[in-house]
Amino acid sequence: MQPRLIAVVVLVLLAVASLIVPAITDVVPNEPGAFSLRGKFIGPHAGEDAAAVAGLCFEVADCIEWDGKQSEPMLTTGTAFAELRRRARELRLHGQSIGDRQPHAREAIRDWLNVAVGVNGGPVDDEDRTKWVKAFRDVGEAARDALK
Repeated sequence: MQPRLIAVVVLVLLAVASLIVPAITDVVPNEPGAFSLRGKFIGPHAGEDAAAVAGLCFEVADCIEWDGKQSEPMLTTGTAFAELRRRARELRLHGQSIGDRQPHAREAIRDWLNVAVGVNGGPVDDEDRTKWVKAFRDVGEAARDALK
């Protein structure tokens, strides 16, 4: 086969694949039902892990939202939001990592948060804060939905 023909075939296959398999970056954050964790929690601890993730994410969202209503918020950067989630997980789960037991859920959540709020750890404004709250609530809803 000629190199040109091979290149054309590869391009056509990539185009068809992009229509068939939507990437997570094509999902619009904050769209109801756009994020799902169904089938991502696996094994004997799946139910309790999904419930713990749901509770943790709702709590973190509530903390970020409450903090933003204060005259001088303590959480003012994306890094602070991520650190709050990490510390809350450590405290609530006594150091256990659900992500170690549930790598599929961990990866899906990481990818979703990267799409919904990005990877910038810098200063946040009210709009950014709202996105973070919504993203954590989306994860909480998806984890709760995975229990069904």
